[in-house]
Amino acid sequence: MGLLRAHGLLDGVRARLVAGERLHPTVDPRVTAAILHGHDTPLIDNGGKELKPQFFPHQLVDWLGPRLARSAVAGRLLFPHVSPTTQPALRPTEQTLADSDFFDPDSDDRYPDFLHLARTIPKRRHELWVQTRQHLATLPHSSVALNYDTAAARRILTPLINR
Repeated sequence: MGLLRAHGLLDGVRARLVAGERLHPTVDPRVTAAILHGHDTPLIDNGGKELKPQFFPHQLVDWLGPRLARSAVAGRLLFPHVSPTTQPALRPTEQTLADSDFFDPDSDDRYPDFLHLARTIPKRRHELWVQTRQHLATLPHSSVALNYDTAAARRILTPLINR
């Protein structure tokens, strides 16, 4: 919610909710209530995980404004740590890909199947997943600490894009 505020989008999302539009059904009702009340303070569940708004893909374009890409080429893995109290900086990283870095198409239907893994038979899906993971593991990777300062994030991330 802080990033929505930082990008000047929270009031627009709130206006749509006030007008009767709805976020994705997986959104925790506390998130919707907070947005309706104009709050942008992070909400944390009992397990310590930040609760976030979830959008349908069309809402990303209609509500938030970016154009969606139909394809992309991965050139680097980025392991971000976002906290409002951190100072933006590159961090030393020993982090590597883990199973938890991937959505499971068998159990998580909230995200588009942009790797086309869910459309294949289970055995082939697993093979494609392994190939994808092996390829991604060969890419350079960086760890970065970010807060809600978008200008600072741009200064940290731009050099990584141009490497």
